[in-house]
Amino acid sequence: MKFEVGERVQFIYAGKLRTGGIKKFTQGKGEVYAHIEVDDTQACVRVTTDNIAKLDQPEQQSEKIKKINEIMLELIHRKDMDILNDDDITKMLIEALNIVNTLDEPKPVVVPKFVADWIEYCEKHRWGLSEALEDTYENSCMPEEVTDWLADCHENQELFARAWMGDYEVGEPLYYVRFFDGGLGFLNVYFNGVRLLSCHLGSEGYKTKFTESEIKNIDTRYWSFAVPVEEVEETK
Repeated sequence: MKFEVGERVQFIYAGKLRTGGIKKFTQGKGEVYAHIEVDDTQACVRVTTDNIAKLDQPEQQSEKIKKINEIMLELIHRKDMDILNDDDITKMLIEALNIVNTLDEPKPVVVPKFVADWIEYCEKHRWGLSEALEDTYENSCMPEEVTDWLADCHENQELFARAWMGDYEVGEPLYYVRFFDGGLGFLNVYFNGVRLLSCHLGSEGYKTKFTESEIKNIDTRYWSFAVPVEEVEETK
């Protein structure tokens, strides 16, 4: 999904659902960030389909989506405070599902493949949402990458809950292009297309993480040098 300067969007920032207008875009460490004006201040938000959405729905529908997000955030808050029980989960999910059923063409949530695999595992074992989020439940074999992803930020926990209660899609995996071993062998592409070799973290304005199609669009020969992002970051 493409966003434009001046467009009004809805996004999660500091654990709250907010609305604002995009003022500009910047790049850093291989990611694109939107600077969004909210109440005379600016929030810098990483641009992904997981944490920012266009306000192209009718106003009534936007309010429904806002209410769903509030329910999910309250569920996550209660889990963090250790005051969540099965009755709470059932009641809150039913409330959210009733709202979802009144929306027009709800869009699937996009999650990493390892998260989708974990959801399928939990459903196969007939676990509930609270068990799926708890890595100590009945000798849970929650993969470390799922544990790290959930612990990374509250937005990921909310994303998991939304995926659990409805349709979801698996996002494309990301890769680094590493031409030789060592810290400076990674492809960096500036926003104007200029390429250079540097570290995988990149610097402002440079992109270092790419999908398979993006790599092949740059140069099909580069695909033979692609390395999964997780593989590189696990060794750092």
